[in-house]
Amino acid sequence: MEEFKLSDDVIEQIKDFTHRELTDEQKLLIDKLILNEELKERYKNYGLCKECKQPNTDYNW
Repeated sequence: MEEFKLSDDVIEQIKDFTHRELTDEQKLLIDKLILNEELKERYKNYGLCKECKQPNTDYNW
């Protein structure tokens, strides 16, 4: 099974966003930058992990 990850370029562009309070412009950018639907939903629901900078898999992670 292939593991998908966000590229450093994408992370750099979205790292300062507040995933729960995205503006319409930020939402459009997320939709353009994150092509993998699973990663996109994980980011929108849980934000980025502080350590690995990838979308979290849960609220408590």
